[in-house]
Amino acid sequence: MPPTAHITPKETAAVPALRPDPCAAVLYICAARGVLDAELPARHAEMEGRGYAAARGPRVAQVVTDPYGDPDPMSRQGWRRVRELVQAGTAATLITRWPAAIAPDTAADLRHREIRWLQEHGVQVRYFWAPPRRPAEHLVTDTRQGLLHDDHPWIGRTVEDTATGRRAVLHAVAPDPDSPSARPVAWLRPVGGGREWTTGLGRLAVPGPITPETHPRRPR
Repeated sequence: MPPTAHITPKETAAVPALRPDPCAAVLYICAARGVLDAELPARHAEMEGRGYAAARGPRVAQVVTDPYGDPDPMSRQGWRRVRELVQAGTAATLITRWPAAIAPDTAADLRHREIRWLQEHGVQVRYFWAPPRRPAEHLVTDTRQGLLHDDHPWIGRTVEDTATGRRAVLHAVAPDPDSPSARPVAWLRPVGGGREWTTGLGRLAVPGPITPETHPRRPR
């Protein structure tokens, strides 16, 4: 009988992780729905995000959108799609408006979990609205109003409050002294005068141009 052939078990090697495309980005939009046009805030956020990408180099390979509201990213269909794209090596950068788009401050542990997962897969996170820094670094005291003001690229411009559908001038970004929360909110002032009101920063959309009539005077 011929000698029995030596049979070796099939060798299995770990599938190498796909290297993300260093020139591409996934643009993730998580925006509250508008009152008059439900999709308007998301469309405007996409325009901002594409502008950010165009100015800084990464090509937007995919746009993924979720409605704002669910604090757990993994409960959102869009965010699960983001993970699928990352695992496929679609892009090396995730662009989104700010950290709260991934998960709100009340669920910061979920945000950190997702950012850590992205980093482990070679993906960096960039925000086209800068996240808040430590209070001593970014807040300015307005002695006339007793408020701590935050920087925001739309201060002095007319904006839409998607919670009400009204337009007004973004006068300041600062905590509301009548609220138990220390988180900053948007202070809106009607263009022609009237009562000021506040709204969440995530509900601002469609900024208008800065004009001499709307731009606020800086505290001296």
